[in-house]
Amino acid sequence: MKTSRREYFQAIEELFIDLRGAPLLLSPADWQVAKKWHGEGIPLATVEEAVREIFARRDERRDGDRINSLRYCKSAVEKAWHDLQEIRGPGLHAQSQHAGGEGPGGSLMSSPQTSLSDRLLRLADSLPASLTDREIWQNRITELTGDVDAIEKELVRLDHRLLEELEGNLSDAERRRLCEEVERALDRVRSRLAVAELNALRNRLMRQRIRKELEVPMLSLIR
Repeated sequence: MKTSRREYFQAIEELFIDLRGAPLLLSPADWQVAKKWHGEGIPLATVEEAVREIFARRDERRDGDRINSLRYCKSAVEKAWHDLQEIRGPGLHAQSQHAGGEGPGGSLMSSPQTSLSDRLLRLADSLPASLTDREIWQNRITELTGDVDAIEKELVRLDHRLLEELEGNLSDAERRRLCEEVERALDRVRSRLAVAELNALRNRLMRQRIRKELEVPMLSLIR
């Protein structure tokens, strides 16, 4: 079922506030951007993952600049949507609309589904050999079924679960070392950020350090 406009807007606004680490309601211009995405059928999961990636890249630069507008993420979201359409294959979007009016969330045809299965296999194979329970995580990835949007949404969920599990498995020494690295990175911006912003940034930097340390790829079809 397609997400209602209200639910779509609310989810985007809540994510934006959470990632920014401080209250900042979307402006009327931002609402117009979100309205355009909803009208074009861009799945909420695609928007959320692209926005998360924008914030992650900002954090990696450690420049402390705030992202104050959803419009800053516009190009990234629309590129992610374009990439997903490429995965679907030429004309598939139109076919799904004519076949049952399902639009972007419609079922994939057999040929694109085969290609999608190959992508999931490659993603599963990219997990590092050192990963605990690697085979279990590979199976979770390769057993995903459905259309592109549903699978991408599940991959986002799996990615979050994986990072949480990896963080929980850190030894005391590993956790202490990574925490020290994060705090040193925060020293550059600590005086310019509010407490909520600082805590949000600390959490994101920790996840980035874990991903980099353990060489875990982002679980996404868009790579």
